[in-house]
Amino acid sequence: MKKNNFSGFYKVLAFLAFTSVISLTSCERHDDATPNVMGASTATELRTSTTHTQFGPAIPFGRGVARSWIQTTKSGEPLAIGINISAKATASLPDEMMVYTLALPKNSAFDPFKSVMLDWNPEGHAPDGVYTLPHFDMHFYLIAEEERMMIAPGPQTVFPESQYLPQNFVTDGFAVPMMGAHWINLLAPEWNGQKFTHTFIYGSYLEDVIFYEPMITLEFLQGLAPGQTVTAQIPQPSQVQKSGYYPTHYTITYDPTPREYIIALTGLRFRQAQ
Repeated sequence: MKKNNFSGFYKVLAFLAFTSVISLTSCERHDDATPNVMGASTATELRTSTTHTQFGPAIPFGRGVARSWIQTTKSGEPLAIGINISAKATASLPDEMMVYTLALPKNSAFDPFKSVMLDWNPEGHAPDGVYTLPHFDMHFYLIAEEERMMIAPGPQTVFPESQYLPQNFVTDGFAVPMMGAHWINLLAPEWNGQKFTHTFIYGSYLEDVIFYEPMITLEFLQGLAPGQTVTAQIPQPSQVQKSGYYPTHYTITYDPTPREYIIALTGLRFRQAQ
């Protein structure tokens, strides 16, 4: 287990997570659709007849909406899982931290992913000078919503074995309530003299890896050109605890046709638990 202090890394979230968690019900019915979703390596690939995309229910987010989605082949093999946020939402965000539960499409979840949570941090969070910029945390959980809600706050004394996390990832060992402990990549640009724009974090609770998390600043999202896609590799652990389809990349796109931002875990490949 690799542990570091980070001057109270993420502890500021402990109180906020208790006071601002929101689990919103749908403002729309479930949809089945394929257009305008960044779920694979290219937009063209996404819009072919060989793929199928199912959306979860939309929730109010600012003056817009946000919702999850899952993309599969026509035969049902998972290709991607993601979140869509309308541009109207990013232009009308609240001044306080908000935490939203995004229900996955009905009857379409796949292993290992079970639930999705979207956080808006208008002032960022600890550590100061690194993540203290307005940004989104996008948690893709490997545990069910009911299990996530049972996560207790406080320092951890048990951690996942090292083979279940990538090299150079460390934690302060503090579990944020209803969220978990966060593991950051010491090789990421923001830890090596560059400004935080987007990054990738792993999460754990006790001995289990429980979430995959892209973090993206509002400035970076709003700076994307129409149709632009940014792709980043996800550092991989040598082994996984649960068999299922795991991402090798995450993509960030602005689609001007429906005017929405699309954040996806892509390049899914099946890995057997060891």
